[in-house]
Amino acid sequence: MLARYKISEVKELLPLQFFVRVHRSYIVAIKHIETIKKHCVTIDGVEIPISSNYREGFLTFIDDISKKKDN
Repeated sequence: MLARYKISEVKELLPLQFFVRVHRSYIVAIKHIETIKKHCVTIDGVEIPISSNYREGFLTFIDDISKKKDN
C-alpha cells in the first residue's frame, strides 16, 4: 500500500530533536550528516541541497545541538 503524505505532515511525525528540514523536498536525520557546507549536507556520500528558505533555521538548529554537546 502506498501512502501519500505532504513532507510537512511527515516532519510532524518525526522526533524534532533527531530530524531537520533542509529543503522543500528533504528532511535529514542529524546523526547521518557527514559534512555541512554552505549549500548542502552530505549523507552517505550524497550531497543534499540546503535551500535558502531553510538555511538559517538549519544552521541555528546545528548550533543549538553543538552548544548542548559542549555543556
